[in-house]
Amino acid sequence: MPKRMSEAINEHIRHSLWVYILFLLVFLFGLFWGYGAPHSMDPSKAGELNTFVQKLVEGLPQSQIDSTLEMKNAFLFNGFLMLCLWFCGITVIGIPLTLPIIFYKGFSLGFSIGFLIGGQALKGFVIVLLTIIPQNIILVPLFFIGSMMAISFSLYLIRRPREGSGGIAKGFAKYCGRFALLFLGIGFCALLQGYLAPALLKLFFVLL
Repeated sequence: MPKRMSEAINEHIRHSLWVYILFLLVFLFGLFWGYGAPHSMDPSKAGELNTFVQKLVEGLPQSQIDSTLEMKNAFLFNGFLMLCLWFCGITVIGIPLTLPIIFYKGFSLGFSIGFLIGGQALKGFVIVLLTIIPQNIILVPLFFIGSMMAISFSLYLIRRPREGSGGIAKGFAKYCGRFALLFLGIGFCALLQGYLAPALLKLFFVLL
């Protein structure tokens, strides 16, 4: 069984490698664009955000972070983007919309990294390392997989009209089941962001 699964994965990667490369390029484009975006912000707005973040960082050792709210917000943000990918899969016109979603994910991540590092220097780098990078190591591949699944299912709907409602219903059930697993992954990442990341960050500033 593991051997068959490994062969299936290798076959999938071999046939879909160019698509994953495209996803990676679009994501990196969004990441770098987002990283540079804080430098083009209105100076007054950038100053207000920097002041807010500075006060937040200074108060970290004594502050009480609402981990449940943080986890909820992380799940809602990433869950909404994943839901958009799911919707793209059930509509033929949704195929090209997967790329803007991947771009936006990269842009939002790049903006957060660029703003924190640009405004907080070394402390900002540590915040990025402890609170942004860990869950996104998992999240980014999940979004790539979700995008591929959405495109594959859309093409399935185009190519298999003769299967009838029964065959399409079975394919749709599998499609939803696989996306449910991706949502579980998003839930795990939200758990990391809500509970593990703040604990690591507070520990760092206490030891500093």
